[in-house]
Amino acid sequence: MDDRLKEVQTSDLNDSRLNHEFVDWLKTKGLNWLLAILLFTCAFLAWDLYKQRGQEATDQAWVNLNTATMPQALASVAKDHTEVGSISNLALMRAADTWMAGVINNTEPGATIDVTEKITPERRTEMLDLADKTYAEVLANARTMPGFTGKPFAMAALFGQTAVAESRGDAEQAQAHLEEIVALSKAQYPAIAEQAESRMANLGRVTSLMALPSDAELAMIVVETSPYTPPITDGLLEIFEPEPEPDASAGPVPPTP
Repeated sequence: MDDRLKEVQTSDLNDSRLNHEFVDWLKTKGLNWLLAILLFTCAFLAWDLYKQRGQEATDQAWVNLNTATMPQALASVAKDHTEVGSISNLALMRAADTWMAGVINNTEPGATIDVTEKITPERRTEMLDLADKTYAEVLANARTMPGFTGKPFAMAALFGQTAVAESRGDAEQAQAHLEEIVALSKAQYPAIAEQAESRMANLGRVTSLMALPSDAELAMIVVETSPYTPPITDGLLEIFEPEPEPDASAGPVPPTP
């Protein structure tokens, strides 16, 4: 009985000591641990919210890119989403390509080919300048991108500038752009290098082509000549009339001398 009483007393003393130590720990270090756990939880929630907002911004950037069609709208997308992946470069490339499509189709950007009103030579020059400036902006951005991520944009921009130079008839500038493409792509993209070299081989023929004449230049030129005299048709139809068959009852027909 005494042993059991001693065990109970010892157990009570141990429990009392543990409770006292726990209370002391709470008073000395417990608040610090609770504060650390609270800060960690707040940091995790903030990071999760940041990721959600970043994903929402990326989704909105792609929506804006896919809905923009005019070069001005695409330039605005590039300006508004410079921090969202490659959206800015993609928007600028589409804007420059839209300017070039207008030059090729001889229409304002976004217009169909069958429109009656064509662009003026001054407007064509302006559109080529805008396309060249936009391609140059993409090239400048691509050169600041790390690793190989900027090379595709750089080569695409240089091909665009080559098209601008060819449209201007500037073979020297087009040659310089193509040589830069070869230097960029020779090691990792040999097929693109071959394409650029093949284009260089035909560069003289492309830039030497004359500009297509306008509708006004295709007007008929009146040449002073003698008055038109219709041909004499008297007896012309008689040549094609069949000869009458000879009458068998009248005897043989003498040969025509």
